[in-house]
Amino acid sequence: MTISGGTALLRNLDQLITSSTGVQAIVAEEPLLCVAKGTGVALENLDVYKKSIITRK
Repeated sequence: MTISGGTALLRNLDQLITSSTGVQAIVAEEPLLCVAKGTGVALENLDVYKKSIITRK
């Protein structure tokens, strides 16, 4: 599990999650920038992204 955002900056949160769930948790390299970078990727690939979230009836 990769932890991002401001919460990822809480000291030892990754260790707490790992010990509580048994799933390895790591802090993203730049946790505060993850949302901005992800939004940029989604916008650059908007046609592909739309197909993954919009279903036809």
